[in-house]
Amino acid sequence: MEVDAYLDYAVLYAVHAMSGRVSQVARFIAVAVIAAQVVSIASWITADALAAHYSSLRNGIGDLGSMAGQHPWLVNSGLIVLGISVGLVAMPLGQVLPRHRCVVVAILFVLAGLGLALMGVFRLDCAVSNHVCQARLASGQLSWHTYANLRAELVATVAIV
Repeated sequence: MEVDAYLDYAVLYAVHAMSGRVSQVARFIAVAVIAAQVVSIASWITADALAAHYSSLRNGIGDLGSMAGQHPWLVNSGLIVLGISVGLVAMPLGQVLPRHRCVVVAILFVLAGLGLALMGVFRLDCAVSNHVCQARLASGQLSWHTYANLRAELVATVAIV
């Protein structure tokens, strides 16, 4: 997962760059971010295992968290935890990056985290990998929660890339 690779690099870079002067807050954030990744992935794997008609090859993770999902709270809580942890990465960046880079990178981490967390808050009405749901989406027949989820996903994706 791309998010994990970026987070791992950011956390390792931050810890290495601060070597002797790593603050307790930065250490806590590094551990929390890594733990949040584990919790998020575990929530997705668990929801996948509990879902009767879900295939990780055919369906997106958002389908597990949709109104049509069997245990959406698992996936959505994992997204919220991951989003908060991604946003927290922005805090110690001022200690390891030059000021002009720090601001831009911190804003991107906050936007990515906010997007991921909001994807967990705003549930999809239906499994968007389903052709019936795609038709309803294209015709504007879904609730504002679905459109908010998709926009949050766009924000997170752009900020991560």
